[in-house]
Amino acid sequence: MVETDDERDARAALEGALCANATTSLSVTDRRSPRDSNRYDTEHTDMPFVPRFLQHLAGVNVGAGTKMAIQSVRTARRGHHSIGEDGIINCRFSFDRSAAQITIGRRCFIGKSHLVAAEHIRIGDDVVISWGTTIVDHNSHSLDWKQRANDVADWHQGKKNWSGVGIAPVTIEENVWIGFGVTILKGVTIGKGAVVGAASVVTKDVEPFTVVAGVPAKKVRDLSELTI
Repeated sequence: MVETDDERDARAALEGALCANATTSLSVTDRRSPRDSNRYDTEHTDMPFVPRFLQHLAGVNVGAGTKMAIQSVRTARRGHHSIGEDGIINCRFSFDRSAAQITIGRRCFIGKSHLVAAEHIRIGDDVVISWGTTIVDHNSHSLDWKQRANDVADWHQGKKNWSGVGIAPVTIEENVWIGFGVTILKGVTIGKGAVVGAASVVTKDVEPFTVVAGVPAKKVRDLSELTI
């Protein structure tokens, strides 16, 4: 299909905005005075959202009604991804291998966080992830010095030796709430309805309907009575 002049102009404008990481003209403004605004307001109302038709021109696989920040569009389009309907996405995506996948369900909120995949990060429906969280499905480097000795030299050549690097998918099930500044490491599954306290480091699976916190994260409360 041949692009119309309007579509060609829109694509050119989008490419310019993405390359410049522009943050103007697409933001949603808060009508209240600056004195009344707080971090919650900034996180939810001042993000530079990309209009839906520009999301699709950028090649982003996103459902209807989902708002995405410019940074999210610019980085999601670099790899295999799927984002559900009616969400608010303001995170950065990193695809560290060509086959890596990041899947996000419906009605999710992800603040200014970072998703780093070499295999697969899967986030279920109705998940809330605050700002400053990192989710990574691999160790980045081998634990054996000899196997990581050439990592920096390889990066200069635009390549990466993944042999000896631990990789395992991360799954966050539906209805999970993850606080700010959390780190979630490879191979972890966070069960349905769980809550992860701020600044926790999650190294092991989290049971459904529990609260975990700390470094490393440990169970501090059972929420099962709230589900009755």
